[in-house]
Amino acid sequence: MNWTKVLEDMLTAAEKSAGGAWAKLESYAEQEFQTLVGVASKIQKRQAEKTITEVNAHFLMDQYRLAAKAVLFAIVDLSNIVIQNSWNAAMAVLRKAISSAIGWPLLA
Repeated sequence: MNWTKVLEDMLTAAEKSAGGAWAKLESYAEQEFQTLVGVASKIQKRQAEKTITEVNAHFLMDQYRLAAKAVLFAIVDLSNIVIQNSWNAAMAVLRKAISSAIGWPLLA
């Protein structure tokens, strides 16, 4: 899986969704999405090595996903709707990529 491309696609999807609010969201989103892509990459590697179970992969990704989402929702100057819509757009990209990479759905 080309995780760099996944990150670029996540950022593009979030930017389109955020519209004019992207300038306030961009630096936070880039940092948090980079972390999520890194976790997804590690899960893919560990799944190939058979050193992680599906249950543990879900738990690991959920912990990082919740933390990343909390960071974005802490941005005071943006409405929750803008943040949620951008988040949903980016997660749709990541969900498709990671499911393709590991063979089972990781993000519901």
